[in-house]
Amino acid sequence: MRLILLPSYTPSQRRRFLFRITVVTLTILFLLHEIESLYTRKLSTHSLFSKPISKPLSGFWPTFAPLLAAAKPQCDPPRLIQNAPGRNYYTDPVQSGEELLDLTRLNGSEIDSLKHSHSWFLSQILAKNAPKLDFKPNTNGIVTSAGGFFFPPALVAIRMLRRTGSTLPVEVFLADESEYEPLICEKILPALNARCVILTTLLSSSPVPFKFEVYQLKIMAILFSSFQNVLFLDADNFPARNPDELFTTAPFRKATRAGGHEMNDVGETGAGSGMVLWPDFWVCTISPLFLAVINSTEKSSHQPPRLAINASTLLNRPTTESGQLLVDKSIHTSTLLLAAYYNVYGPIYYKLFTQGGMGEGDKETFPTAALVLGKPFYTVRSPVWPIGVSGNGGAALIQAHPGEDWASSEGKAAKPLFIHASWWPKLNAARYFANRRQWGSKEEQIEAFGWDVEAVARGEMVDMACDKGIRFEDWVDKVEIEDRHVLGADAEVRLMEGGICGRAKGTFRRMFGWEYDREEIERISL
Repeated sequence: MRLILLPSYTPSQRRRFLFRITVVTLTILFLLHEIESLYTRKLSTHSLFSKPISKPLSGFWPTFAPLLAAAKPQCDPPRLIQNAPGRNYYTDPVQSGEELLDLTRLNGSEIDSLKHSHSWFLSQILAKNAPKLDFKPNTNGIVTSAGGFFFPPALVAIRMLRRTGSTLPVEVFLADESEYEPLICEKILPALNARCVILTTLLSSSPVPFKFEVYQLKIMAILFSSFQNVLFLDADNFPARNPDELFTTAPFRKATRAGGHEMNDVGETGAGSGMVLWPDFWVCTISPLFLAVINSTEKSSHQPPRLAINASTLLNRPTTESGQLLVDKSIHTSTLLLAAYYNVYGPIYYKLFTQGGMGEGDKETFPTAALVLGKPFYTVRSPVWPIGVSGNGGAALIQAHPGEDWASSEGKAAKPLFIHASWWPKLNAARYFANRRQWGSKEEQIEAFGWDVEAVARGEMVDMACDKGIRFEDWVDKVEIEDRHVLGADAEVRLMEGGICGRAKGTFRRMFGWEYDREEIERISL
């Protein structure tokens, strides 16, 4: 090995050299400290680059991310023989003695691997030192996820929310900084008591790498939201009546009078459960292999109080439509942590929960997690109901008011509360075309909701399309794709005047038979 000989220095030169080295080292350490502080100390709602920090980096994620990573299943996703058929829970009810469909395959070692990782993860989230969620105690709020194509529908939904008189704050979660739009996040949403939260900013508090997308975003938005009590709404979902009271009344909170129904064999409860779910159309298609996974023989001092889940438990309730979900995070911390586990490893658990059936995704992770843990929840008994014309983005789903549902007698459907405009292209004016009403007649709207909700919602779409102060990146892309080669250098201006705006007005006229008029929209609104 060759030695590199350094030139000799006098004592004074050595002292100066050491002094310089010390200064440089201390400077570097100071800068590193300042960079760390930028991300950890409490800042305003925007960083130096006008991107929302929303709150100091969470202490929850550094403790939870390693558990998720350590409990990663060591096997491939289940193999499907065929996709489970869609069977309507209400028109083709389950008969006594029916068994779960068996359409997935795992070998013995794969089942054992899933048992071990699932059992270990349960022991961690039920331990005394389990991860704690960060939220502001006794706060209520609405959470949604948006970005890209979903930003315009989300803004329509928030504007419709405000028309009901709701004053609840709203947090709009974005997957990463690429979805951040300064105009929307810094001007438009704050004026509506809403703000953007970039998920990757919060995830950076842990060195364990995770990237979440699509169905996984919902549970992450709920976990990281600043509210204790969360009403999660999909970006294309809004209430037709003021939802603020849901947080303080049955079935979410304990009732002050007799009513409702008590705990039954499917883990549901009356008032005070701290979690409310809404039904979908379908019979449960969960795989019996999941029962083999959760009914582990491994002994643990942290086993949940009840794991008595069987075919009857699962078949005697409809699947879940998770476009809306109400949860108290202080009561259901473990439920949400387990639901997060199922979503993070969705390629395995989505298949076990739905077997390729209708609506495969996050929706069954919430009730299943609660059932596994023996946590009470309330599922609205009034059926989900489709309205309007299917196809061309027309039809929507309506979901009942849970308080009226809880208080009503069996068989009597409660009045609708939520409108989930889930059919493509949802409520995005740049892509929406129709020649007639899509959610039923004016009379039907007024009978169901008390006002012509569709006319007002489509009016909001026109208003946004024609407002020069509102611009979405999704709409800019539309200029590039459809119009720039025709409209030339003034494409964006001309598109605002005769493109998206003109098309939105034309669609409104064809649908309702009258020209869009803002004053008329205000008159017929709540």
